[in-house]
Amino acid sequence: MIPVNNRLLLRLLKKYLPMSESFNQLPPPIQAFVEACDIAFNDLMAHRARAEHSLSLVSSELLEKNELIESNKKSIETILLNILPQDISNRVLQGEVSIADAIPEAHVLFADIVGFTELTDQMGTQTVVSFLNDVFCLFDDIALQYNVQKIKTIGDCYMVVSGIHNHCQSQLDQLIDMAQSIIQGFSKKIMSYSIQSKLKVGIHSGPIIAGLIGKTVFNYDVWGNTVNIASRMESHGVGNAIHITEHTYHKLSPPYQTRFKKNKHLNLKEMPNLVSYLCSFDQDIQEQAS
Repeated sequence: MIPVNNRLLLRLLKKYLPMSESFNQLPPPIQAFVEACDIAFNDLMAHRARAEHSLSLVSSELLEKNELIESNKKSIETILLNILPQDISNRVLQGEVSIADAIPEAHVLFADIVGFTELTDQMGTQTVVSFLNDVFCLFDDIALQYNVQKIKTIGDCYMVVSGIHNHCQSQLDQLIDMAQSIIQGFSKKIMSYSIQSKLKVGIHSGPIIAGLIGKTVFNYDVWGNTVNIASRMESHGVGNAIHITEHTYHKLSPPYQTRFKKNKHLNLKEMPNLVSYLCSFDQDIQEQAS
C-alpha cells in the first residue's frame, strides 16, 4: 500500500506508476519524491483552505458594508425627499450640481395668519411653536393631497407652487381647492387653541425661475415677478378668502370662475391698475362655528 494521504496524489501515482510490489520495494529516490510530493500537496490544500476561509470573511465584510451603504443611501434619499421635490432630489443624487429651471407658467400661493404678532403676545413660546407646527403640518398634508409643491415657510407665512411639473389647467383648479381646504382646516385648528384668527390667501400665475441654492443646507426656491405679485395679493387680501389676479382668474375653468367676485383695483409697483378677484369663505365658516 502506498503511504500517501493526499487522494489526488494517490490517483496520479496509481495512474502513472502502476506497481505490483510494495512501496518499500521502490527505489529510495522514488520513495523520497512521493513523500515530498505528499507533504507539498497537503501544504497546498491547507493554504487553499485558509485562502477560502479568508475570502469568505472578506466577502461577508464586503456584504455588510454594501448593506450599510445601501441603508445610508436610502436614508439620504429619504432626507432629500423631505426637503426637495422628488425629481430635484433625483437630479442631486445623479450628481447634477447647478439646478435652475425656467418655468413658463406656474401658480404661486401665499397664505398668512392674520394678527399673528398679536397672537404671540397672548400665547407662550412653547404654545406658539406647537400651534405653528400643527398648522403647517396640516397644510403639508393638504398640499400633498392636491399634488402641490411646498416651497417654504417664512415666519407665519406658508408658500406653495402648482404647475412646476404639470402645466395643465386642472393644476390651478386644484390649487383653489387646496386653498379652500387650508382655510377651512385653519378655522377648525384655531378652535382647539381657543384663539381668534383668520387665514389670508393670495395667488398669481405666470413665469417663474425655480432652482436649488445652498451648499451645506439645500433650499429649493422660486423667484420672479410672479412670486412678488402673489405675495402682494396675500397682503392686500382679507381673512378667510382667496385673493387672485385677473390674469389668474381668466385661467380658471368656468365652474371655478363662478366662485369669485370682482374686487377692488390695486395699484401695485409690479402691476399698476391691477384688477383682482375674491372668493370668501368667511360666512360659511361663521355658520359652521355657530
